[in-house]
Amino acid sequence: MDLLRQGITPEKLSLSLAFGIILGIFPVIGSTTILCAAAAVLFRLNLPAIQLVNYLVYPLQITFLIPFLRAGDRLFGYEPLPLDAALLVGMFKNDFLSAMAALGY
Repeated sequence: MDLLRQGITPEKLSLSLAFGIILGIFPVIGSTTILCAAAAVLFRLNLPAIQLVNYLVYPLQITFLIPFLRAGDRLFGYEPLPLDAALLVGMFKNDFLSAMAALGY
């Protein structure tokens, strides 16, 4: 029960929501749970609240994956990968691990 009560002041809850949203769209799939847990411990935030928001913004993380990849291509001067949503879905359906490797994970 202490875990649920920790960080339930309005300020801490708003920080939990903000960190959950910002860290939840981090473009490395699977890392957001650890990042949010670390932020909750470091800033003494409400862990259940930050994780709930993290999981609620998961569709945004997937939605922003291609724009983040495009931004990385431009930032580092790489040729853009020929990606679109249908291609990504097909890649992941055919071979999940190969798709992750092709995307640099």
